Amino acid sequence: MAQKKKKKKAGKKAKASVKQPQKKQIKKVVDLVKKVVPALPSPAKAPEKIGRIKRLVNFVKEKIQKRQKRNLAKKLRKPIIIVFSILALAVIFYTASIIMVFSLYNKAMPGTTVAGVDVSALTLDEIQNKLMDRGQPFLESSVPVMLDGVTQNFTPQELGISLLPRNTIQEIRFVNLKNSNIATISAAMIMGEEIPFHVSVDIEKAQRAIEERFAFNDKKSKDAYLTFENETLTVVPEKPGKAIDIRELYKDIKNRANSLSSESLTIKIFDQQPLVTKEKLEAEMEKIKARLYEKIYLTYESWDWNFKLADHVDWIKFEYQSRFHVGDVLSLDLGQLEEDPGALSAPLSMTKDLQITIEPAPFLAYVETEINPVIETQPQDVSLSKDENGEIIIEGKGENGQTIKDEYLISALNLAINKNIDEVPIPVQIKKAHVEVSEDLKSLGIETLIGTGRSAFAGSPPNRIHNINVGINKYNGLLIAPGETFSFNEFVGPVDASGGYLPELVIKAEGTIPEYGGGLCQVSSTIYHAALVTGLPIVERSPHSYAVSYYAQIYGYGLDATIYIGIHDVRFINDTPGHILIQAYTDGTQAYFKFYGTDDGRTVELEGPYQSGYYGPGPAIVVENPAMAPGTRVQVAAAHTGFNVTWYRHLVKGGEKLTETIYSAYNAIPAKVMVGPGVAEEPAAE
Repeated sequence: MAQKKKKKKAGKKAKASVKQPQKKQIKKVVDLVKKVVPALPSPAKAPEKIGRIKRLVNFVKEKIQKRQKRNLAKKLRKPIIIVFSILALAVIFYTASIIMVFSLYNKAMPGTTVAGVDVSALTLDEIQNKLMDRGQPFLESSVPVMLDGVTQNFTPQELGISLLPRNTIQEIRFVNLKNSNIATISAAMIMGEEIPFHVSVDIEKAQRAIEERFAFNDKKSKDAYLTFENETLTVVPEKPGKAIDIRELYKDIKNRANSLSSESLTIKIFDQQPLVTKEKLEAEMEKIKARLYEKIYLTYESWDWNFKLADHVDWIKFEYQSRFHVGDVLSLDLGQLEEDPGALSAPLSMTKDLQITIEPAPFLAYVETEINPVIETQPQDVSLSKDENGEIIIEGKGENGQTIKDEYLISALNLAINKNIDEVPIPVQIKKAHVEVSEDLKSLGIETLIGTGRSAFAGSPPNRIHNINVGINKYNGLLIAPGETFSFNEFVGPVDASGGYLPELVIKAEGTIPEYGGGLCQVSSTIYHAALVTGLPIVERSPHSYAVSYYAQIYGYGLDATIYIGIHDVRFINDTPGHILIQAYTDGTQAYFKFYGTDDGRTVELEGPYQSGYYGPGPAIVVENPAMAPGTRVQVAAAHTGFNVTWYRHLVKGGEKLTETIYSAYNAIPAKVMVGPGVAEEPAAE
């Protein structure tokens, strides 16, 4: 024991000597020098002695420095070993992580299973194949279903099950370079992750299949309902019965589908009292009868068709719309159980609303004979080209066709019937006409129809109709270059007999009088409308001095444009990327201007008309005509009420929205009466 203690003390001293500072070592050298100096010989031998001392000092210094280096090396050896060991381990760990991540890159995390299928370290394609291999046998299997002690086999499809492998794969974690390393991969391998197979369950389909297979409809409760017997509305009483627990059925099917299990399931049923009773229906009979005798209008533009449901009892049936109320706030149909899992545990109640609905077949037979001939049209294609002389050739009218959207019409009618709405707009679907363009016109930017102007002139006298046709033909086939300002008056030609025009009423300062070219404003108003809907900048447009009904037959007042050589013109700019080709024609009592060019994505919406500021025309103007028989009276001009009209053009072009105001002020014009000589009574104000 004593020896060990001595060794320990000696060890401690050695450590202490290692720790002594350098100055102590130098002090020892100095003391040694002092001892030697007194013994120095005579000056003649001094250099030799001094040299020895220097050598001794240097020797001692070297010994001290070597010892210090050895001590320092001993000090640093252990930390260096530790540091290098840590670095080596880090390099090994990092290298192993990289090797592992790259070997598993874009593969499922180890330990991942889907409905019991191990998909660890598999690629996306491999997982898809494996899930299909597992899912297909399930879809081809049979699921035993028991109801009231009777068992029937159903396929998963009959139970409304659809497998969703893509949704399932989205839940799988894949190894990636950003978030994956040896630690996360090892943890996933140890912990594991079970993912259910994602499925969709159409519970209404399952309910229908089960009720049909088990003949359960005969056991269900029956609500009281309405029917026509000898065209008399009658109430059939209710009947108690049983019902399937839909939420339990949904949960059972969903759980089995998630695990791809064909395990048998037992359907729970309960006694159910009808929700709709005879007394309840009888209390609503008067309201229902009143609705059956109210007129309903189907409308399209200026047409309408009306009928009473009571006159078409074969069109209607009475149905109940079931609603499942979950808790106090949420109501949903059966199909919404899939979208709201919380509905599976909340308190559930059901209500039924009586609905009057349309039987499609007899109603659509009426639409076919009464409405389709007016609304439905076939598209008329158009061909645009140049002949050998460079003249524009337009073949066809480029008229879009349209058809009634029957399903939407029935849905809208059902809604209107049950919401006490009397007017139902008829929805139509446009069938686009094909536009065929020759290569030489395509090079000018003529590609497709970019705008259509339309007006109607029903009721016009023959001379006016003649002038409209003569005038509109002058614009057919014209080209407007990009950046060009188009002027209507530039192409109208001489407005006299030499231009092919006939005399017709024209609005002038002295009144509405016959003049060559009457009716040309129908043409100018139509091309103005085409420029508006195409979204072109309008440079000049003037409304008529008073409101003329011809120009309001389709869109209402406020979109007319009068012209008169030297006074009024219609001008607009082609700011599209290419040329605009004009097609102009009449069809019956309607005028059309169609612009073909490059569609640059601009959109136009016209809002209006907003009419205001009405004022009366005042008393009639009486003019005596000596050529007339005494006492005779003839009204030569009708009175016109004055008012203002505002439209708004909403133009979206290049992502920028611009709203322009189109304002028209129509003057009040008194009637004009011609009378023969003699005293005549002053006509009453109109």
